[in-house]
This record gives sequence, structure tokens and C-alpha cells, in this order.
Amino acid sequence: MKDRQQFEVEQTRPVTIEEIVRNELYSDNANKKHETYPRPESVEDLLQRIYQRIEEGALKTFRSNELWAIRAWTYEHILTDAASKEACLTDDKMLDELVSPVEEWQAQHFDPLLNFKRKLELSGRKLGTIKEYMRVSTDLVTKYGKKTRYSEAELLEFLAYLRKRYPDKTLPNGDTIPSSTYANVVQQLKIFLNSLPEDDRGRKVKLPIDRMPDMPTQFEQPAFTKEEIDAMCYTAVMDEKPEQVLRFCIACVYGCRVGELAMLSSESINLNHGSPTISIPTEKKGRRKPQPIPTELLTLFSIPLHPRKVYNIERDLRRLCKKAGVPRRHRMGIHSVRRSVVTSLYSDTNLKELSIRRFLRWSESGRDMGVMPRYVKTPVEVTDNDVLKEHPFVQMWKDYVQFLPYLPQYQSYLQLS
Repeated sequence: MKDRQQFEVEQTRPVTIEEIVRNELYSDNANKKHETYPRPESVEDLLQRIYQRIEEGALKTFRSNELWAIRAWTYEHILTDAASKEACLTDDKMLDELVSPVEEWQAQHFDPLLNFKRKLELSGRKLGTIKEYMRVSTDLVTKYGKKTRYSEAELLEFLAYLRKRYPDKTLPNGDTIPSSTYANVVQQLKIFLNSLPEDDRGRKVKLPIDRMPDMPTQFEQPAFTKEEIDAMCYTAVMDEKPEQVLRFCIACVYGCRVGELAMLSSESINLNHGSPTISIPTEKKGRRKPQPIPTELLTLFSIPLHPRKVYNIERDLRRLCKKAGVPRRHRMGIHSVRRSVVTSLYSDTNLKELSIRRFLRWSESGRDMGVMPRYVKTPVEVTDNDVLKEHPFVQMWKDYVQFLPYLPQYQSYLQLS
């Protein structure tokens, strides 16, 4: 019969993964015995495999092998009892100590992803660009492991996987066009392979293809019509949560990319001075100052806003389209709203192209614009206000904001403002 001690729950805080493994191997806690098997060298091999398994789990789950992903995966899969999880929640340092052997193991082995990320950062790439470039390299490392070189067979197999994942597109008229996504990821894969170290003969890893895939001369870039945007605005104001309404309003007015929308929070919005502004982070090469907010929309912009995952934003849009009875054609997402903003500003107003480019946070250094952006001295604040005055979707939102005082879901926010 078991004594009382065998029924007691151990309350000690989590230790390192290495200590947990060694305790499991060398101790028989139920029978109070201490074993001397296995040999120390075999334990080291086992630990190496465990660290590799943890890293692979983090890569597959979070698409990253950085410390935050290792921590998150360990918390979900290594800590099985509630007491240990609770201890890590109350003390952040505990989880750091737990995964410290994995961090040390990573430091002793070449990490192609970390090496690639460092080189992109040193070359001055923006965060959004780095994330985009890291996707295909993360897929390769997840599939074949961390290496300084990948074999021709592995690369050919991976290229076949990319081709299957990003097939050529068939347009409504029956024409077939090359996949721009496939062309982009192959180019990004080449840049990743160039970041790997040379072999002992000074040679780089090369893509086993004769030439890079062509970019299409025409693109499938669907956009919502003005009537569809109108229907979604009305449905959002009436049926969606206030925070999601504000995010959709920002998408319609400022033509945000989905990554820019995901990063937005109340800290991005400044209503505490005479000229309210919103600071939208740019994912690409554009560099922007805070943009003005129409005074008629200040009630809506006073709603608290928090960062949101990209896939949740796209899911919100799918639900909104369904509620509004708006058909979602192939490849339609938040970027389709941005295309609608561009089309409306270009077709339905008398605005100059440079003003539109500035408002949408495009880079002004493109070859197609020449030196004109450097010569035009009109302040961006002036051109932004000009855009907002003629913006068709701004007038749309001004009409719908008048409904807010009569809708119960907005009452608490109206009282605060």
C-alpha cells in the first residue's frame, strides 16, 4: 500500500529541460531508486535529439525557431501539469531557465534562419519585408533541417512542392498566366541560398534550375466595387463589434495593407490635439508621417483598438462579406479593399497621381516617377487633406457614423468620448 508521501504533489518549480531528462533517466521515483543507466555519452546524444525535436516543433507550429517560439512550444508541450504552467505564468524567468539548454544548443550549431535574418537586417530591410523573405526559407528548414548546404535532390523536391503549392492561374477568359507568387518565392529562395556560407572550395549553393521563372505580364488582382464596399460598411456598422468596425473603416479610408492593419492599436491614433492623426506603419519602402483623421469620424476613431492577427482580420472580412451578401471571388481579401481605394481615388476624383501615392504610403523613389517627388514641395499634410476631401469612401463613412448614437453597441464609447 502507498504511503502518504507517494500521493503528495511535488510543488517545486520547473527546472531546465536537461535536468528534467536526466531525472527521468536516472531516477525511479515511484520505488525510490537511483539507476546508473544509460551511459553519460548516450544521454548527451538523447539531449541533442530532444533539443532538435523542440526546435522542429516550434518551426512547425509558429514558423520560427527564435526563443519566443521555443518558449511557447515548450510551455504547451513539455509542461504537462497545471502547477508548472502556473509557476511559469507568475515568473517569466522560469520559462527562460527551462529552455536555456535549447538556446545554448542553438548557439553551438549553425542556424541558417538566424543567419539569413541578420543579413536582411544589416542590408536595411524593413520588418514586413524580412517576414516575407523568411517564409520560404522557414519552409525549407522545417522540411530538411538546419544545414549549411542543401543537396540538389532536396532543392528539386522543394521546388516541385512550391510549384504544386503556387500553380499557374487560369483567368475567367480561359487564359493561363504564370503565378507571380511562385516567381517571388523562387527569387526569395535564391536569396536565402546566397546567404549560406561557401564550401571549402569557395562555392555557393545554387538553385538547380536553368533560369528563374518569369513574372506574369498580367495579374489577377480582384477588387470590390463601390457598391460592395457600401454594403459592407452598412453591415459592419449595424452588426459587427465596434473595434472591427473601426479597423474596417481604416482599411476603407487609408487603404491599409493587411499587415499594417494587424499592427494598429490605440497608440497609433492621436486625438488629443487640434489636428487628430493616425500613424500607420508601412510594411514596404514607404516612409510616412501621421495622417489626418476627418473630424466627422472622430467618434468612431475613439473606440479602443488592439493589434490583431492577420488571419483573424481576413476571417473578419469573410464573415462581413457573407453578412452583406457580397460575393468573394478568388484571391479576394483585405488587399482587395486597398485596390478599391486606389481605383476609386484614381477614377472618381481629380486628384493628382503623386497625391494618391503619398496618401497610400507608396515609395516616392520609383523609377516611373523620376525626380518629380523631389521637386514637388507641397507638404504631405496638405495633399493628404486634399485626398480626404474628395475620397468617396470618407463620405460614405460620414453618413454611417451618424447612426452610432442610436445603436446600443456604441453607447459606452459615446459616453466616454
